Amino acid sequence: MEINHLNDKAFTISNVLTAEECERYINMTEQMGYAEAPVTTSRGPKMMPDFRNNERVMYDTPELAEELWQKLKDYMPTNYRNTSKQAVGLNERLRFYKYHPGQEFKEHMDGRYRRNQYESSLLTLLIYLNGDFTGGETKFRDVTVVPETGLALVFQHKVLHAGMPVIEGVKYVLRSDVMFRSA
Repeated sequence: MEINHLNDKAFTISNVLTAEECERYINMTEQMGYAEAPVTTSRGPKMMPDFRNNERVMYDTPELAEELWQKLKDYMPTNYRNTSKQAVGLNERLRFYKYHPGQEFKEHMDGRYRRNQYESSLLTLLIYLNGDFTGGETKFRDVTVVPETGLALVFQHKVLHAGMPVIEGVKYVLRSDVMFRSA
């Protein structure tokens, strides 16, 4: 695994998952069944197909979140942007996304998840589960990330980004959040 800092708000980690692990997650989530993914708004979830039209599986699994955290924890910031907030794990609600040709998630910022009064998420974690498609890049204002099987992308929630339209093939992504606790 190798870290690559894209800018001061985002970085990638290569080979977080093997091709076999990625294939296992794809097969597992296909068996669970994907459904249309809503957009979280201030008034709650809302279907907005002109803005986001991919599919999603949500899976609450503390065990899998912990397994992923053990692989990633040494690459996470020891304190968040020179504050007393320490990275302590991943959100156990894993979201698996599936994008068919033409599907996308237009420019947006990710929201924070507050587990309790001491812990909340500050970073988004995306792990690309496949790379055998065209399009589907994650685009920030100053950098574009081309998905590769097993590549993790970590970035601050409040950074504008977009999941570009898939042109050919099907894109699969695992998403979670990096949780922080005040020291």
